[in-house]
Amino acid sequence: MAWKNLKQRSLAESMLIEHDALKELDDVHELITWSRIETLLSDIHSKPKGKKA
Repeated sequence: MAWKNLKQRSLAESMLIEHDALKELDDVHELITWSRIETLLSDIHSKPKGKKA
């Protein structure tokens, strides 16, 4: 017979949890100027031939 661990969270419950690592990633996100990075990387896949990015 299988037993269910009632203390174990489901995947959905785990994603709803506040976690310090997520807060740190939000802080890093605020420090980065994404438009400048996008501009620097935009030429990588702007070739006339081949698959589009």
